[in-house]
Amino acid sequence: MAGAPSPGLPVTGAAAGVMAAVAGALVAAGAVLLVVTRRRRIRFTA
Repeated sequence: MAGAPSPGLPVTGAAAGVMAAVAGALVAAGAVLLVVTRRRRIRFTA
């Protein structure tokens, strides 16, 4: 036995999956708000 196995490389970068999920959620929320504001706009007919 040469000792404990090495743990490998440390994780130093940003979590790309989490960032992509957050970005997708923000885009979806923006699309929903856009649709809601367009539907709630008052239209005057003369």
